[in-house]
Amino acid sequence: MEHSIVITYGHFSLVFLFFFLSLALMLFGERYPRYYWPALIGGVLCSAINLFTLEYYFGIELLRPLLLWVVVSEIRPERKDQIRRTALAYLPYAVVLVFLSYGVSSDFIHRDYGVHLSANGGILQSLEHMFLQAPNAIWTSSVGAWLEIFRTPSAIDFGIGLTILYFFILLVSFAGADLYASR
Repeated sequence: MEHSIVITYGHFSLVFLFFFLSLALMLFGERYPRYYWPALIGGVLCSAINLFTLEYYFGIELLRPLLLWVVVSEIRPERKDQIRRTALAYLPYAVVLVFLSYGVSSDFIHRDYGVHLSANGGILQSLEHMFLQAPNAIWTSSVGAWLEIFRTPSAIDFGIGLTILYFFILLVSFAGADLYASR
């Protein structure tokens, strides 16, 4: 039983490992300038592996400049130097993000996100189409996904026995939460 879970979800952990390794190498290179270039090369490669293998963690990449800022602000006291050094240190990772964004948007990396940029209609028309689809995609992936937890299962799909068990567990959970909250 445990093996099937590892096979099913192991790649997420492996890709997340590359993300954390990339962060660790980046911060190590900033703190110890002697190892800056090997750490930079390793960090950028790990970031590229992370992003191009599974762009699931794309959003968490936005933490990278903040972490860089924290480390750089410990090393350099002047604000202007902090901004400059953070921007320069983030530049190689930003290049990886730009290449990933270009690859996904130009179908170089083929994924079907429901947004298709077309060379036939022109880039402005394609971008307009993408921006018009964005509110619906954001709603579906955020609010719409969370609203699904309130959808009760169908007795036809579940069967009558499992549906009764579902509602029993639901009622016991609510009663337990109410008892816990009233203490």
